[in-house]
Amino acid sequence: MPTISDPNNLDLSATLWQQPTFHQPTFHQPTFHQPTFHQPTFHQPTLAKRPRYANNKKNVV
Repeated sequence: MPTISDPNNLDLSATLWQQPTFHQPTFHQPTFHQPTFHQPTFHQPTLAKRPRYANNKKNVV
């Protein structure tokens, strides 16, 4: 496309190129999500309590 030579199109290309740079910090969020990923450790006691309930049910039967 000859519009690539257009200065306006170059501006759009620069804006598109800058966006991924702005998305990089968002890609760094997984580091912030790591503590959320550590929640399974908090869920483990809840999961461990469930089998206890299942055992209780078997005891009742």
